[in-house]
Amino acid sequence: MGRRPWLGRRAKSLRPVATTHTGGFSSPHIEPPEPQPGAFYWARGLPVPGRDGDASRWFTVCFTRRRQAAASGHNPLMQIEVVATVSPELVEGIAALLPQLSSISPPSAAELAAIVDSPATSFLVARDGDSVLGTLTLAVFRIPTGVRAWIEDVVVDESARGRGIGEALTMRAVEIARDAGARSVELTSRPTREAANRLYRRLGFEERETNVLRLTLEPVA
Repeated sequence: MGRRPWLGRRAKSLRPVATTHTGGFSSPHIEPPEPQPGAFYWARGLPVPGRDGDASRWFTVCFTRRRQAAASGHNPLMQIEVVATVSPELVEGIAALLPQLSSISPPSAAELAAIVDSPATSFLVARDGDSVLGTLTLAVFRIPTGVRAWIEDVVVDESARGRGIGEALTMRAVEIARDAGARSVELTSRPTREAANRLYRRLGFEERETNVLRLTLEPVA
């Protein structure tokens, strides 16, 4: 039997294995094509391990991170939350996080509530179940030259670093700032925080040609 023109290119992947006769016409039984190597990845627009350049390394990194996350007891799919209510668990989680950033005493429940309730600040946390793995505070305010946005007090728990939590917190803050009408988002980062500085540059932050000045105030008696 000759090749049927209407089958076109699909004819190459269909294999007649037997022929029966019905009403005088031959009807080939067609087996479905065998799965092709990489078809799972092609169908999803993903690189094929072992074929597409660094694809093998890309998949290795992804699965390695998932295994590491599972081994640490954390869910790799953490949740970024804009805090609306201060709970005792949140106060405890922030008290455990902030010493990894600063020597200043952690805020009390009332002080955290003041941050959460302020229309000028968004208090973000990264959660894995009930555990608080990271936090970021975004301040958005209007001045005569426009809406300004500042990111402050970014910290990720040491045991959860390398999982993209800092990036997720930062990108959520950028989204909130954009929705509020800010044309830029600013932050400061010490030169010694090398990993954080690499992250910010990778996300598009650029160093400004300006001086950062500080005046330390004495507490009011």
